[in-house]
Amino acid sequence: MQVSSIDPIEQVSVTLVNPSNEGEQAFQLRDDGVSPDVTAGDGIYSGRIIYSRICRFIGNWKAEFIAETQDGLFSNTIQENFTVINTNNQPPLLSNLIAPDSLRRPNGDTINIAFLQVKVTDPDGDCDDREAYFNSFNPNGFVLPNNPFAMFDDGNIIAHGDSVAGDNKYSLIVQIGSNPSDTSIGNFTFKFNAKDKSLAVSDTLTKIITIHR
Repeated sequence: MQVSSIDPIEQVSVTLVNPSNEGEQAFQLRDDGVSPDVTAGDGIYSGRIIYSRICRFIGNWKAEFIAETQDGLFSNTIQENFTVINTNNQPPLLSNLIAPDSLRRPNGDTINIAFLQVKVTDPDGDCDDREAYFNSFNPNGFVLPNNPFAMFDDGNIIAHGDSVAGDNKYSLIVQIGSNPSDTSIGNFTFKFNAKDKSLAVSDTLTKIITIHR
């Protein structure tokens, strides 16, 4: 970064900002003529960043550059965008499926609820998780409306049945109504999947839930 200032410069830094808009780490740039800086004192500050993460956080990153004078005054911020990809991406894995084997369709103006949960494990790290969901099919094989149904790992136990946020267990509470036009009797098929930030899709976990009178 080239810096122009009447006052002496105290430091010039660049901060890496991840796709969640969180500052990861700041690095100092130098104008001292030591590689990779070419000429000392020419106002062009340079640096070589070596940075690694355990979790492969792919997506759109930012590098934010800023300078500070010795009197504590800050320059404008310059932002450069770049994309991180994973050339050896592996799809997420599903396990520990929790779902009832059967449910009774209630009588009258009532509903019955089912708790569904699946654990998502990503070989590239938890930060590569993007979403978990399922598609449901009625007994004659037709797709139910509103597919796919998103599952949540947000700790909202009232809305979604999820008790702990960020534990990689995605949950959802579904309602079974008593209206025959809304809920048939028979074997309903639920197919669960997860997708990572590279849009790689997991294998499918299938569960049959029988709705009976």
